[in-house]
Amino acid sequence: MSALLTGFECDSERTSASDPCGQEPICSVGIADIPPIHGVEQLDSDFSIRHVLTLTRYSDAVLVADDRFERATLRALQPGGLEDLLLLAVYSRLTYYRTLLVHGALIRDPELGGILFVGRSGVGKSTQAAIWKMLRNAEVINGDKVFLSVKPEAPEDIFAYGSPWTGSSPYRVNRRVTLRAIVCLERAETPTLRRLDDVEALVTYLPSVFMPNWDTRLTEQVMDTLDLMMPRVPIYRMSCGIDQTGVNMLVRELGQ
Repeated sequence: MSALLTGFECDSERTSASDPCGQEPICSVGIADIPPIHGVEQLDSDFSIRHVLTLTRYSDAVLVADDRFERATLRALQPGGLEDLLLLAVYSRLTYYRTLLVHGALIRDPELGGILFVGRSGVGKSTQAAIWKMLRNAEVINGDKVFLSVKPEAPEDIFAYGSPWTGSSPYRVNRRVTLRAIVCLERAETPTLRRLDDVEALVTYLPSVFMPNWDTRLTEQVMDTLDLMMPRVPIYRMSCGIDQTGVNMLVRELGQ
């Protein structure tokens, strides 16, 4: 778990003995070490349990949490199970803070700012990010899981954050960038770039957003956040090859 969070510690300039992150934590997550007694394991907590969640991929992984995921306890024998549970607990809590978790590749272009590539697995999100890195000296912040948030102090901007969770991607930068565009990638013989209207954008972009279907209230929070975000950032559909065509099209569009 410590390896997962390396590089995502609190800013040292804001660290103090009494308040490590310079602010009150939004949630508290503990890891349980359960000694079996007569072959029985019991996961206790010092808070009122409202949620008990398990993972299909890791049969031994269990998360218990209070009503609003302010406090949670995790238990898993495999590191992958703990990492997935931690993401589950953190994201569940972040939904109350106008935050989405999106499957995509996030870059920061030196001139254009943040661009998020989304699409089905294998469509070329990481490849497109790598092309921008090579041709535009763009920084690849994350190639798999990205947090998007609207801040109360700046409601006109959508901020994108790198995360410790990378999937098969090697990129994991602890950075925030203002999001300039969301690009839904698809494969086609003819290179195209088109800005989507509201209905098209919702249908095309929504499958890339992680829906917290384990709690109706969380899902409603996510949908409310989507309603707030989507008018503030353009969403495009782009098809292109593994060359500079897509870069050129998008630079022309966003540079106007």
